[in-house]
Amino acid sequence: MAGVQITVAPDLIMRWEDNGNKYVGAVKFRIAKNKLDFSAGRNAASLISYFLQKSIAKQGEIVDNAHCFFVDVMADVIYPAPLDTTLSLQEINDACLEYVTLWNAA
Repeated sequence: MAGVQITVAPDLIMRWEDNGNKYVGAVKFRIAKNKLDFSAGRNAASLISYFLQKSIAKQGEIVDNAHCFFVDVMADVIYPAPLDTTLSLQEINDACLEYVTLWNAA
């Protein structure tokens, strides 16, 4: 995003079929002592959804954001992707633009 390479590596990718529709979702586990705030967890879940759309979902598969989760194991919190990831992805893109600007200025 914005020239910044972001690595997204889901720990579990799920595929299922329901009423003739094929779906895909994913889970990423985070094991760290410090707890994330809600916004950071939602943004991470949004990145999982974006990654599935761009790299994993096959033609005809629907990325189900209701099944895209970022799990903070130590904090015992599950962050689901929002149904509409537009705002989260824009926030991530803006942060990447700021990073690139600062990096190039240094």
